[in-house]
Amino acid sequence: MDASFEFGTIEWLGLTLTIIPVFLLLHTYLFYPLSQLLRPKSFPNYSSNFQPHVTVLLAVFNEKDIIEQKMRSMVNSNYPVEKLQFIIGSDCSDDGTNEIIERFTQEFSNIQFFPFETRRGKAVVMEDLLTRVTGEIIVFTDADTLFRTETISRLVAPFQDPTIGGVQGNFSSIALDRTDALQQESFFNRIEMAIKMRQSKQGTVIGAIGSIFAIRKDLYETVPYGIIVDDFFLFMSVLRKGFRTVFAEKSISDLYVSGDPILQFRRKKRIGSGNFMAYFIFRSMSWPWKGRVGYHFFSYKVLRWFGPFLMIMAILGFFILFPWLAMVGLLAVGGVLLLDWLFRKNEIKVGLFRYPAHFFWMNAAMFLGFFQYVLRGNSAVWNNPKKLG
Repeated sequence: MDASFEFGTIEWLGLTLTIIPVFLLLHTYLFYPLSQLLRPKSFPNYSSNFQPHVTVLLAVFNEKDIIEQKMRSMVNSNYPVEKLQFIIGSDCSDDGTNEIIERFTQEFSNIQFFPFETRRGKAVVMEDLLTRVTGEIIVFTDADTLFRTETISRLVAPFQDPTIGGVQGNFSSIALDRTDALQQESFFNRIEMAIKMRQSKQGTVIGAIGSIFAIRKDLYETVPYGIIVDDFFLFMSVLRKGFRTVFAEKSISDLYVSGDPILQFRRKKRIGSGNFMAYFIFRSMSWPWKGRVGYHFFSYKVLRWFGPFLMIMAILGFFILFPWLAMVGLLAVGGVLLLDWLFRKNEIKVGLFRYPAHFFWMNAAMFLGFFQYVLRGNSAVWNNPKKLG
């Protein structure tokens, strides 16, 4: 039989559909992380005498369980009180959050509180708060992230370098619950922060984590309605303006993290929807030949966001080339997911199944997030399913 007949057009299509997606997936999940993690960590020593005026912005919705701890952690900062402003907006909270914040405003004169009476979403609340900012540096944070005494001072220190426009803070995870999924979520978080440490040396931290980050006030850009991932948008806007974004390793906060798999799935699907909106805004910056920013953006974010589609392409290609082997592979994946569910249901911890299952559900959430964005768009209004206790 002629060899060209045996390996014809269909086979070449299968080979292409397999090799290219697999290479791109290996790049974003293996080659790129390793290339970053093998780089040495190096952080400049910044002067402790640099103390610009700072404004901390916080938008909340129904955070009664954590807001008192959050407020206490902010006002206990070692940053000079005369150079520190807190502006807090409540997006129509109705669970007692507002009353707790009001008590702090009576005790601390540098806290301004705005309890809005209509639900409009975090980005819209932030836009209102920004009109009242007096600081040179704006610190963004979430209610579930508790500052340490030196968090703010170490976060703003890198801004003494005029080429730096954005600074990502570090965080340590605190369990909201005791679900086994928390171990996997914390593991992936540690890898994310380790990569950002290496990106920092090149001045290209791609996308902030909203728990704790800061930018120069004059670099702020209005966040599009429904963007959801406003932290990512703001950092990319800083890079687009030609400024550097870095990581402040010693600016540590304590972040409450839920390991509830259902809550994690819903959160990642919503974030995934926001990621695709952000991609279409910054797609001109997303190509690897667009310099260091393009390379990191493409390798670290874009390929991950489109990872589920690359996986589907690779599976289709494999089915064309080796249908029976592909079927066995899919059954194996299904078996891992089933066994993981059974083990979790019976409170048996088996990491061999937990990590691949967690990876699968993260990508499934991203996949559904894409269709949520394309078919329904993004709502600016957010809900808060996290509860302490």
